Amino acid sequence: MMELPLQFDCLFDDPTQASAFAALLNDRPQELMEHLHRHCPEAEDDEWTYVESGPADAQGLRVMGDLVLHAYEHRVWRTMGAGLAALGARRAKLMRKTLESAHPTGIVHLVDGTAVTPCMHALAGRRGEPLVAALWEDDVARLQAVLSSGAATPGEALCLAALRGAPHALAALLALHGPLVNQPDAGGNTPLVNALLGGQVDAMRQLLAAGADVNATVHLTPALQELAAMEDAIQEPGDLWSQRALYRYVVEHALVAEGYSATEWALAQGQPEAAHLLLDHAPALCWAEGEDEASTLGTCIDGGTPELLQRLLLRAVAEGRTEPAHENWLDHAVYLRRFAMIDLLLAHGCDIDRPNEAGETPLHTAAMTHFALQSNQGIEFLLSRGAQVDSVDSEGKTSLMCAMRYIYEWNSARMQGLHWLLLAGASTKARDHEGHSVAWHAKEEGIPLKEVLALSKQMRAQERAAQRGEG
Repeated sequence: MMELPLQFDCLFDDPTQASAFAALLNDRPQELMEHLHRHCPEAEDDEWTYVESGPADAQGLRVMGDLVLHAYEHRVWRTMGAGLAALGARRAKLMRKTLESAHPTGIVHLVDGTAVTPCMHALAGRRGEPLVAALWEDDVARLQAVLSSGAATPGEALCLAALRGAPHALAALLALHGPLVNQPDAGGNTPLVNALLGGQVDAMRQLLAAGADVNATVHLTPALQELAAMEDAIQEPGDLWSQRALYRYVVEHALVAEGYSATEWALAQGQPEAAHLLLDHAPALCWAEGEDEASTLGTCIDGGTPELLQRLLLRAVAEGRTEPAHENWLDHAVYLRRFAMIDLLLAHGCDIDRPNEAGETPLHTAAMTHFALQSNQGIEFLLSRGAQVDSVDSEGKTSLMCAMRYIYEWNSARMQGLHWLLLAGASTKARDHEGHSVAWHAKEEGIPLKEVLALSKQMRAQERAAQRGEG
């Protein structure tokens, strides 16, 4: 399980509902957590454990407060909208905070109980404007009146209709002003990009059918710039771990970045339906020829699905593309525990023992993440697929040595990781380039190697007994 610190900022129509929510957060947080769990589809098979909650700050119809829980899946906080809506929240801002600081690492906004993107939430705040009001209700007659008055231009209306996902207004605008389908707004985003930023897949279909450029670039809106500033605040250079802290960051929430193509944005932000739609229209893909670039396929490993990765791998084969020298797709997937993707990459021909920029093989990565950050079944997974257990990094350290170095807390999960390595034949006699043995690395962390070996032997005996019992 991992700790999930959440911050709620909820707006209610009914003061009774606001008071009830504040009472739950203040006096019955366990009950609130259980309610959210019942309405969270991604948590159906996982248990949540209450940790603590902060005092609720109730200001009329607005209630703010914190709730910390333990959960197996770090992304479940993104799907709590249904639970908040059931409690009467008309609009809410739900933020997941880092464990190290108060900076939020991402935002889920809700409007009328429906989870929406930050850009859509910002548009909801403009519903008092005549153009936005007409598009919010998808009222073509009111839209025409606004355009006739000169209060808005057709190009502006087209971009906002795409963001809102107003099908009738969008159809009317495209029929009358079709040539504007690729005209960007003041921020540089085309109607297609606005539809993507609003999470409006149906609007994207309308625009692509009308000739929208599938290769449009995403530019940050004010709402996304706010998120980018928050992200910059928590990305401290000193926190980097083998240059892969970024991967840990990605797995916990989607990065906000300037200059993505529409396809890359859909992949990075975890919008698979939009990504499949864009791929259906054969967009140009980035194959990361420069070291400062990330390939579209690498972005897919961050936030995509195995089905999307399969499509991109087929494109790579068809176009004669290979893995960029400065990327390591398998290492990336191992760090993020994308096991179905690992199998796809292996079938594609990725080398299971190819080292990364630090000379660490995917097995090193699996071991270090298992012991330093989070439980990672990648150790057993890679070994079962033929990874070399005693491969060494640029310092001559084996995965077993690296595992010893990163045991910050001794528990059964850590011992299981060591057992997997020892069971696969990891050498306890190996020495790194400085001549240090496995026993030396274990001693440095205060762990007697003899005790580890004895525990592993005991675990093996128990496994054999269990196998005989099953037989």
